[in-house]
Amino acid sequence: MWILNKASSTEFVGDFRSRKSPTNSVEEAFSQNYHALFTTETPTLCVVKKDPADDKFLECAVAQHAKYVISGDRALLAVERYMNIRIVNPLEYLEMVKKIG
Repeated sequence: MWILNKASSTEFVGDFRSRKSPTNSVEEAFSQNYHALFTTETPTLCVVKKDPADDKFLECAVAQHAKYVISGDRALLAVERYMNIRIVNPLEYLEMVKKIG
């Protein structure tokens, strides 16, 4: 599940449309069991020193009590953990899921 706020959803839609995707649109992705939770109440954080624009992803995670942020962004991955939220790349996350069963 993706957790998005206004700032992160704008970036997400732009990234989604600029990459080759198995779906033709964001709307089609959500209709094929991709899920998102939109949140309007997020804290203001200053955590990602190398790229403060990436704080929006941690803000969403904190607001919704997420356990993980999954990202390929180097500046965000460099943080590794914030509060009880682990920041991992997609491969790391898939490996964790495989171990769980």
